[in-house]
Amino acid sequence: MDKAELTAVHANGTQAQVVASSFDAGINLDQKAPLEQLMDLIVTSAYQLSGDDAALLATAVGQDIYTFPFSYRGGYEASMAYLLVAHDTPFILVGEQAQFDYINLEEQGVLDDEDDDVLDIDEDELDFGLM
Repeated sequence: MDKAELTAVHANGTQAQVVASSFDAGINLDQKAPLEQLMDLIVTSAYQLSGDDAALLATAVGQDIYTFPFSYRGGYEASMAYLLVAHDTPFILVGEQAQFDYINLEEQGVLDDEDDDVLDIDEDELDFGLM
């Protein structure tokens, strides 16, 4: 089969759309994010923005946090990115949202206190030559 005939699809069978690199075009900062959403981010990359426009961007963003899709090279998936300012310097944090499974008050958590997995071995019986 020729490579040109192949198409990318999602796990549910729908066709995947190509995402352009975030460096190829401007990014719209129109979606603010709460701090709690940023705290659930598993950060994979961090970028410190610099240059002539960095101070202007830091002033425009202020204390707000903005989110947008980010793709370094382009491809079929974009990661979540957050733009924030710390010490008058703009930063972009890129990553994936963590998923936490919480139990509610009606569910009881169980501690595993079984000692069946612990072996009682005397230190004199250990022979590291067998490893």
